[in-house]
Amino acid sequence: MQQVRSREELLQYLKAYSEDRSQEIDERKTLAPLLKTYVIETFAESSGVKGNYPDIFTVQDHFCQIVELDDALLAVYSEDQMLMGYLEKISDRFLLFHTTEKAEQVDKFVPQLVKRSIYLDQLWLSGLMFNQLWEVWIAPQHQDHRYIRISFDYHDRFAGPPLSDEHLDAPAESEESFVETRSTKATLNLQKAVLNEVLAKLQETLPSFRAISALRFPAFNGIGGHDFFYNGKVTNRSNSFLDHYQQICDVCANYAAITETLEKMVWLDAEPNRLSVGGEGYCLNGLPVQIIFKDPLSIDKLQYFIKHTFELGYGPFRLWGNPIYINENLVHVYGLDLHLWQEIYLELTPERFLVILPPGTCGNTIHRLVTNIQMALEPNIDVYIGNRLYQDIIRQHLLERRK
Repeated sequence: MQQVRSREELLQYLKAYSEDRSQEIDERKTLAPLLKTYVIETFAESSGVKGNYPDIFTVQDHFCQIVELDDALLAVYSEDQMLMGYLEKISDRFLLFHTTEKAEQVDKFVPQLVKRSIYLDQLWLSGLMFNQLWEVWIAPQHQDHRYIRISFDYHDRFAGPPLSDEHLDAPAESEESFVETRSTKATLNLQKAVLNEVLAKLQETLPSFRAISALRFPAFNGIGGHDFFYNGKVTNRSNSFLDHYQQICDVCANYAAITETLEKMVWLDAEPNRLSVGGEGYCLNGLPVQIIFKDPLSIDKLQYFIKHTFELGYGPFRLWGNPIYINENLVHVYGLDLHLWQEIYLELTPERFLVILPPGTCGNTIHRLVTNIQMALEPNIDVYIGNRLYQDIIRQHLLERRK
């Protein structure tokens, strides 16, 4: 990447870089990697750092070096002093990591960067959220002839005992670890009108197609589009950096509004309540999160998930805890969300997961849990916040912001 000294210089550089890559895409021969932007979520108000972003990275244990360039921009160097990209602060909740390095390097680097700080998390776009973004946000704004690229990726990673610390990577190929599992990996590139007609039918027939891993947002200005991935990565395949940037900011604004609404709904707290007959009681506020499995999990699968996620602390869920087996069908977990180290309480059965979030827990925990359950445990789920469907809350916000 090119060295810059300020946010303004960076944006000008990325604008020119995107225009160069667009011409190469048109000629079907790219000479340099495409621009990639990774959305990183932080909950600074709860963390106590209050937007002082260099402080967030003080626990990096020499994995990388962070250099502050101005109030809104940080340069990120690898351990061997290679410039990996730039972190741009766009709000109190989001950082954008812009990079022109190769995907095989940065796709591993960014999750490690995030995992090394309790203040950071990735942006998590579940199949349930992608469906609403498609129906409410993308489809109504583009003509029927525009081509849409959509990818699906489900692999049952809890069909057998946990063997390694995976971050949704394919399991190692060996005789010892081989377990035949259910999986779906596919990409469709269809005109908008066709995808609009077939997507719901496809998901109804094959529930694995509810695990959407990427969706291309067509560019509003010019050709091509922007590939949004489930983990917050966005690849610019258009000829406009400004279009890429604006669409990311739009998604972040919607995501923040949805997350903040969820936090207000779910935070469990007790308020003193004076009784009319004398004395004082307590009123409980806060709604549980329920994840309902339309096809109940097997006992073995449930137990593998618990061991892998809570006892060993593996995988992308970023949860740790002490499972208490009431019986083989009912498990209580008093756990920690490793993003902010907040407490989290779960009741797990083959039919449903019940999740309780105390005040101060980042609402991004819900998005992370839903996304990774759909991709790695069971894609065919309903999610309720109290008695309201999670996707209905998303849909309401998207509709309101489009008015």
